[in-house]
Amino acid sequence: MPTLLLFDASADPFWRMPEAFVAAIEAELARLPESWDIVRCQKGADLATALRDADAFVGWAFPPALMRRAPRLHTLHFLTAGVPAGWGALAEARPELRVTRSSGINADGVAEHGLFLLLALLRGVGVPALSRWEPTAFGEARAPARLRCGVVGAGPIGAELARLAQPLFAEVRVMSQTARPSLEARSPAGAAVSLGPVTGFEQAAEFFAWAHVLALVLPATPETERLYADTLFGALRGDVLLLNLGRGESLGEDALLAFLDANPSARFAADVAPVEPYPGDGRLYAHPRVLLTPHVAGRRAGVWELLLPPTLDALRLGLGKP
Repeated sequence: MPTLLLFDASADPFWRMPEAFVAAIEAELARLPESWDIVRCQKGADLATALRDADAFVGWAFPPALMRRAPRLHTLHFLTAGVPAGWGALAEARPELRVTRSSGINADGVAEHGLFLLLALLRGVGVPALSRWEPTAFGEARAPARLRCGVVGAGPIGAELARLAQPLFAEVRVMSQTARPSLEARSPAGAAVSLGPVTGFEQAAEFFAWAHVLALVLPATPETERLYADTLFGALRGDVLLLNLGRGESLGEDALLAFLDANPSARFAADVAPVEPYPGDGRLYAHPRVLLTPHVAGRRAGVWELLLPPTLDALRLGLGKP
């Protein structure tokens, strides 16, 4: 009997699959002509053993190297919006694998959290300023109407963040790997909102130097890591307000802290960290011009209802049901 492995080993109970989510998957598999067994794994330490007998997978990402423990696995659906690190290259090397993700389902919620962090950067809110009556712990506020905002990433989250930022800043521009003549987002009412032309990576240095405020919303890919390592910190303004809403491992912690130490007017905020969960004694927490939230941008009511349709679609496609 083929086996579907559900993997939701999360330290945050919010990100463990609700029973209604699991029941909907069970009902979908019951309509298949072949009977399926469902195994649920809620401990990371048990994953390698569980993968050994799995034919299909739904859940959070795991290191691609573990695929050598999964000889039968052919269909994987990740609950993440982005492609987990290393999986793009593996999918290209093994075209028989069907790898899907939950792209764009919670873009508005993540972008709203990004806007919250941008506003915190503008007000000079760092970790040492939180929940304390100490006015001097806040930096000097900056007026967004005088500032230029750049968004690096033209996917659903980047486009929505650019749309939300437009009314606040003097100018908002978007950059992506490939230039394009135009980009649009949708307002809550469904109206098209023009975000203007998209700058390509070949003009990254000029784009980084142009932005007073820069939001990074790129997945963890070799191209992203090269872009940041080769260009980012050498091109940024010394007073930049920098936000990372993409992947923490793409942005080197040593290089980031060296930049902040060398530029006392620069500020940094992120909803991701180089290592997650980020340790309580991590250096970013101790920095007065850093604000770090624990990867909670997508954590809002109704998200599991949004995750269900792409999950069922992926299973129908991967398991042969039209």
